[in-house]
Amino acid sequence: MKQSIICLIILFVAASLAATDISGVQSGTWSLQNSPYNLVGEVTIPAGETLTIEPGVIVYAMGDYRINASGTIIAVGTPADSIRFESGQADPNALWTGIRLDNAASQSEFAHCYIEKATYGINSVNSPVHIHHCRFNLNQKGMQLYGIGNPAVMDVHDNIVEYSIHNGILIPQNTLAHVHHNEIRYNGTGTQYYAAIQLSNQSGGGSNSPQINHNHIHHNFKQGITGWDVVGANAIQPHIHHNLIEYNLTGIYLLNASGYVEENIIRHNFISGNADSGAGVMVAGATSQPYFERNQIYGNFTGFYLGTNANPILGDLSIYHAWAQGENQIYDNIDESNTLHSVFCYSYTNSSIVIKAENNFWGTNDPAEIDLGINDQLDSPSLPLVDYIPWLWDEEPVTEVQGVLNYPGALALTDAQIDIVSEASGQIIHNQAVDLNQDFSMELDMEEPFYVIGKARIENSEKWLYGCVDGFENVVAYQPESSLDLELTLHELGPQHRYMVGQFVIEDNLTLFPVVHRFWVYAFDYINWLYEEGDYRYLRRHTRLHDEGNIEVELSEGTIWDKFQNREHGDSWARLEVMDDMGNLRLSSFSYLELESGESEPVTLLIQHDLDRDLPLCQHLKYPNQNWQVHVYNDQSDISYVYEYDNDIFATPLEAWSELVLNQIPASAYPDHLCYNAVEYPNTGYLYLYWQGVAEETPHNWTDFNIYHNGDFMFSVPYYAKSALIELDPQTSHQITIRAADYYDNLSDPSPVLYLQPVANDDLVQPPLAISLYPNPFSTRIPLTINITGDGKARGEVGIYNLRGQLVKKQSFDGSDAKSLVWDGRDTQGSPCASGIYLVKVQVKGQLPVTKKVMKI
Repeated sequence: MKQSIICLIILFVAASLAATDISGVQSGTWSLQNSPYNLVGEVTIPAGETLTIEPGVIVYAMGDYRINASGTIIAVGTPADSIRFESGQADPNALWTGIRLDNAASQSEFAHCYIEKATYGINSVNSPVHIHHCRFNLNQKGMQLYGIGNPAVMDVHDNIVEYSIHNGILIPQNTLAHVHHNEIRYNGTGTQYYAAIQLSNQSGGGSNSPQINHNHIHHNFKQGITGWDVVGANAIQPHIHHNLIEYNLTGIYLLNASGYVEENIIRHNFISGNADSGAGVMVAGATSQPYFERNQIYGNFTGFYLGTNANPILGDLSIYHAWAQGENQIYDNIDESNTLHSVFCYSYTNSSIVIKAENNFWGTNDPAEIDLGINDQLDSPSLPLVDYIPWLWDEEPVTEVQGVLNYPGALALTDAQIDIVSEASGQIIHNQAVDLNQDFSMELDMEEPFYVIGKARIENSEKWLYGCVDGFENVVAYQPESSLDLELTLHELGPQHRYMVGQFVIEDNLTLFPVVHRFWVYAFDYINWLYEEGDYRYLRRHTRLHDEGNIEVELSEGTIWDKFQNREHGDSWARLEVMDDMGNLRLSSFSYLELESGESEPVTLLIQHDLDRDLPLCQHLKYPNQNWQVHVYNDQSDISYVYEYDNDIFATPLEAWSELVLNQIPASAYPDHLCYNAVEYPNTGYLYLYWQGVAEETPHNWTDFNIYHNGDFMFSVPYYAKSALIELDPQTSHQITIRAADYYDNLSDPSPVLYLQPVANDDLVQPPLAISLYPNPFSTRIPLTINITGDGKARGEVGIYNLRGQLVKKQSFDGSDAKSLVWDGRDTQGSPCASGIYLVKVQVKGQLPVTKKVMKI
């Protein structure tokens, strides 16, 4: 009977893991139990039938197939169990056709779905549909909301649409489409000009007037929103309002299209170095007569770029039209030659046109300065005249912020400041120095929601304390035109750091994952582009993020970043990383150790050490069933910060959208986490001690660490050292403690006691492994001699590595007493190695490896 039960269990597990092939006519339910589903041919849901897809189901398209719904699809996942439509094809760039809806009667629904690598993620052809909380990624077109002839209600909201080759969302002649509260980013990756949201009209009797509102449309490689009427029928008249449109090639482009554009923020739309980019708004074509009202248009190369007899209304107080009140803010639109372009007219054949632009704010009250930013008939008689009189003398009402920045602690602080930070971008909009525990006030011309952040620096330190009204997890975003009276409190434990993994890209046959860093509410500041081969992760490119243009630093292929899997005790590797906007590099080493604490508890320790300055950088520490900790050191070898994180996403292969969150915890005022080499010590008698340093906020300038054995002082090591070697008899018991000491013999509290119990061992105690290098520097003419001392019977190998961590030469040695090897500066193929720094690593089984630097000239 037991055997039967076991067989049934095995059969059940095997069946649950097997894929279900699907093609032909489908309806009913695609269940989680039968997932994944392999799409091996065209699928049709007949008219009058419904296909329900359960949360957690995965559908793999195994070829260029399509799911055709003449009936209804209900695919409603959950935040924890999304429904995924993925490509299962061998070619990573191959597309499948996607999902087509053509049921004009019944509404389909897609929620919490992930749809990738389709020609059309969802193609709704005159079919009512509700699409929400989905992610569309790497499709040719994310969605098409087709309404030619018989448009249907299509509600699209709270989705992420990204990395489309063409459009994120294409809307052909659908007045009943409503696109709102979506994030639409990084679309238009192909060479042709396809907008993130594109409206089209192809017939004289067409109509295309969708609602597009409350979307964040950003960092698209082509236009943000385009309306293009190819027949010039003035059929495209969308209502575009309350969107944030930023960092695209162009913000909005209307070609023979009109409509109502209100209450949008259209800013920073340009690509640095691309003179063909940079319009906040482009309007062209004789049938284009859109209305613009209460928009904020700033930071673009050009505010309005108007051509070919377009006649938009930016404000016309004479016609008493509900959409013609102006009140736009058009300012600081300056190109890379530092030329102001508020309105730029070009290629007009009808010079009698007057562009009405009354009742707007232009960033100045001086008409001469306003004229400087307008290219019109006053500059060339063939162009229209831009009539901007009267203009608004005042911008939006002033936002008043007052309050007090408190600090109840005992640290000496300086440089107290208030940051006003954009909620949308994380950029600092305004900064003001204040006095601690004293009232402050400021009047601001705010245009967007913002955070109010207090900060101050610890004296004689680069460390800042931060504060806000509520906790760091619940920081409040305030609205413009507010009148605020705030009490901010600085905290000695700071807010979070985040590392987020983005969608990979393929470059030079390398799969590059962008790993983006962000500190709390502030803007993303840098990206490391990493790829993986074998057990190692490599750095290919580093990007520093700035409003005025990003800075890219390319690194050689094979530049090691990390060993992320199959780590073993004693492993070490080097990292080369970019530190600043100037492209300065830092070379550091990593050592991976498996140790024990004084309570015989296993401890994993990962040490990063600055090789150029010979100083500790940080130590990652983990006990069983506890979160990781990382102790970060300053230039004086004090602990500046200690962070805790519960999942080490970098210890496994990278996955898009994974995230590492670092939460700050208190640092110790005494040496802590004392641990030792439990593997080697019983056999060698050489005790390697490791510990964490002392918080920088302690009132002493520590110079040393004192080592105590059974309560008696043994010796000191420099304060920058976080390890020591002691020769002890492993067959007797020992108690070890450590204290920090300063020049005046002040001592910190002692570390926890490390108890070493006697070990029965009849073997001879062997000295630790050591190497000496001579001469250093060396050359091909005068080769390097590597002398190895320690266990006379040990066998091992010497590896020579370049600074990218690549093995250049390897030599083995046997158990003879004399171990002296020679390296002539050539690699394994006998070719001379380039001049520079190399790492000599000696490895003996059962002992910690020893690594030293050597220079070849």
